[in-house]
Amino acid sequence: MNLQGLPISVAASIVIGITQSALLIAIWAYIAVYSPHVLWLIDRGLVGTALYATLFPLDLLVNVLLCLPAAYLICKLRPVKLWLYSTLAVIPAFVWVNRLLISEPERIYLFVPWYSFVPGWIQMLVTIPLAVFIIHRLTRRLSRTRQAAPLN
Repeated sequence: MNLQGLPISVAASIVIGITQSALLIAIWAYIAVYSPHVLWLIDRGLVGTALYATLFPLDLLVNVLLCLPAAYLICKLRPVKLWLYSTLAVIPAFVWVNRLLISEPERIYLFVPWYSFVPGWIQMLVTIPLAVFIIHRLTRRLSRTRQAAPLN
């Protein structure tokens, strides 16, 4: 096993993950201010659990689409260890965002029950690996198609 480029790839995946998380926070702040889709759904009568059940897949889809450039960069590192790079891209930002839950859980739980964080945790932990999986499958399929098609 060749470990020569592993530290550089690990560091690159961590930097990609942190950068992607910072960009997602900025983009979602913009979407929250300028996108009327939540108000449109509320005007249509969706409130409470129905609203959250409708928004969760929509937000997940938008997050995956926004993570495709970062996923492409992760796929270019070394395709053999995609699970490692995907995990390392997610963990630092996840720990940073949830640092108060780790250091002072008793303060947070006074105001909000723990299960209200689960949808956000799912989105944070699944988005980049899902985008990496999509990019990896697409690039593998394209490379197979190019190899099978004869050049004239």
